[in-house]
Amino acid sequence: MTMSETGNEAAEVLNIDLRRAVLGVLLHSPRPLAAAEIETRLRSAGVRTNPRLARSPAKVIADVLAYQHSLGRVRRVRRGVYEIVPGSLGASMRWRCINWKAMRNLRSV
Repeated sequence: MTMSETGNEAAEVLNIDLRRAVLGVLLHSPRPLAAAEIETRLRSAGVRTNPRLARSPAKVIADVLAYQHSLGRVRRVRRGVYEIVPGSLGASMRWRCINWKAMRNLRSV
């Protein structure tokens, strides 16, 4: 269940869904975002990272961004702030990231 369905419960997003959600938030943003800002936007979308992890949600998102940076998909603007590298995502991956909620729902059916 998502926060929008129950009003108080956020759905857990992991692995590929987390990567798509993080990149999707960056794709929707007109400016570079910090990991904490991405976490806030994901929470407002009704999802959260794995609460059983010892690391904070912002740190989990920062780790995702650091890995995507090593692949050349995001650019580090300054410490902890990232933006999408133009042309770094193929059309299908870009679509999946922009539509990460729909992709997540398809995978759970």
